[in-house]
Amino acid sequence: MSTYDYYFCGISFLRENLWKLENENEEHTNAGFEVAFPSLLEIARGLDIEIPYDSHVLQKVYAMRNFKLKNCDRIPVDKMHSVPTTLLFSLEGMPNMDWEKLLKLQFQDGSFLCSLSSTAYAFMQTKDNNCLKYLTQVVQRFNGGVPFSYPIDLFEQLWVVDRLQRLGISRYFQPELRKCMDHVYRSNNFSKTVLELMS
Repeated sequence: MSTYDYYFCGISFLRENLWKLENENEEHTNAGFEVAFPSLLEIARGLDIEIPYDSHVLQKVYAMRNFKLKNCDRIPVDKMHSVPTTLLFSLEGMPNMDWEKLLKLQFQDGSFLCSLSSTAYAFMQTKDNNCLKYLTQVVQRFNGGVPFSYPIDLFEQLWVVDRLQRLGISRYFQPELRKCMDHVYRSNNFSKTVLELMS
């Protein structure tokens, strides 16, 4: 297939399925979708890709993004640049990032919180070779297609730890959390800096 064929298939898929977002159950959407998708649409607009940007469905997604970013002050931007947070999973939706600082939070494998889209966006912004190596490795491993996160089990383990800590109930799950973190440490996926920041 040529680049044009991929482009045409992507635009056709978007137009044919855009209506599905109208009644989508939020619990079934990807983490950070409402933040990342509008940013990707803005990139498409900058490339003069014709998408119905003014559609009711897309306006709803933009409104969800604006609400989330407005309420994002629970994680201050300076904190996001210095300590790993779940927002690393949705970097493509975060404007005006300090990429020099964010690269210090990059995992040892070159990814950002095992997120393919965050890592791809980071590569677009920085041309960081470690991002490219990670992306290339995953694309080759999955023969051209990729999961939303790789390795998936690391994301799940970290998400559980983060959620329990944020809820303030992690003290009741110490053995389970230690098991999760031991698995993450054994994966050798984190840089030493990130591990020190998380402890």
